[in-house]
Amino acid sequence: MTDGMGTGSGSPSFIERFAAQAARRPDATAVIDGDTHTSYGDLHAAVVAKAARLTAAGVRPGDRVALIAENSGRFLEQAFAVWAAKGVLVTIYPSSGPDDIAYCVAHSD
Repeated sequence: MTDGMGTGSGSPSFIERFAAQAARRPDATAVIDGDTHTSYGDLHAAVVAKAARLTAAGVRPGDRVALIAENSGRFLEQAFAVWAAKGVLVTIYPSSGPDDIAYCVAHSD
């Protein structure tokens, strides 16, 4: 196991703690986004499915994955999926202009 940053401290990672919580309390509310309430079980299922799609698309541990999205429940699903696929999340704000986006992508190492 790794710590939340993947440095190998022996502590469970954030994603491992999230999965454990989803197993313990699958019906508990994990995310409230406006009128939408998502349970830990549903969020975990979405994250696992999206992480599998990222891996199938060729994302490997340590790969940078850019995400351009507003803060929302869907953003959270995508971010967790990147981490579950052991990718590195590069968050880009939707209000960023083309030059800022290009800079973020070019300097995401």
